[in-house]
Amino acid sequence: MKNLLTNWTIILLAITAFGLTACSNDDKDELIPEGYYIEENGIEYELFSLEIKGNTMIWTCTSDGEIENRVEYTYKIEGNKITCVSEYGAETANYSRKGNKITMGEITYIKQ
Repeated sequence: MKNLLTNWTIILLAITAFGLTACSNDDKDELIPEGYYIEENGIEYELFSLEIKGNTMIWTCTSDGEIENRVEYTYKIEGNKITCVSEYGAETANYSRKGNKITMGEITYIKQ
């Protein structure tokens, strides 16, 4: 009886462990999180927002509440490089993300 109880306990623990480590759709670990950003050393009234849909990014720059520029990009991240393609051409830059900061090229942005 003790052996049977031990086996059931091990099976129950294994099922629980696999069930708790499963990924779900609410786990969002995007490489570029959607939201509002300002340059780390920039002026706060100039900000931009990113809307992310699949591998499409819509970049909107706002100054004093007015939209100054809006560009749609497709992007691809491979390792520490990001390649963005828009109607203006393609550009590749270094990319990294740490907490609420993303760095593209030489500029670091803070998510608000």
